[in-house]
Amino acid sequence: MKCRNPPEEEGQGGSVDGKRRKRRGAAGTGPGSSGSELSGLSGLSGSGSGSRRGPRALQAQPGMFHGIAGPAAMGAPGNKPELYEEVKLYKNAREREKYDNMAELFAVVKTLQALEKAYIKDCVTPNEYTAACSRLLVQFKAALKQVQGGDIGSIDDFCRKFRLDCPLAMERIREERPITIRDDKGNLNRCIADIVS
Repeated sequence: MKCRNPPEEEGQGGSVDGKRRKRRGAAGTGPGSSGSELSGLSGLSGSGSGSRRGPRALQAQPGMFHGIAGPAAMGAPGNKPELYEEVKLYKNAREREKYDNMAELFAVVKTLQALEKAYIKDCVTPNEYTAACSRLLVQFKAALKQVQGGDIGSIDDFCRKFRLDCPLAMERIREERPITIRDDKGNLNRCIADIVS
């Protein structure tokens, strides 16, 4: 890949250094002149011949960044090593087990919510849904028993404490059965008729 020179430096041949020397000579920056050594390069910071400004134009003006604190004043994290320390939720094995159990319960409820949404969108077949939902409800009962006690007495307490918003999963948990399995509590006469016939 070949780099091109900027438009002001391209042209009638010759090297870039030769053109810089010509500019220095034209600007009067020779050894006896009062200009600075960098004034010959001032054209490189601007674009075109109308915006030739010296190196001082690149410096920040006073008040330019008023109200913006520097890294030292901001209290950068590099100055506070305690911010890089790992925060542990538990202090012993019992507390670690408690948090692991709560994580399992949380995961089961969120998975049940996702399964209900997938069934509503017809992404899973009724047979797959029934099998997965039944398995998740059994897992939920086991996970809830491990978490109950102390400040968590029911799944409603757990959802309130951890701001868990899963209305579809809560409905399945209350009914304790997948939506594909009918509730035959009110159909006692029908069951008797089926048995007799």
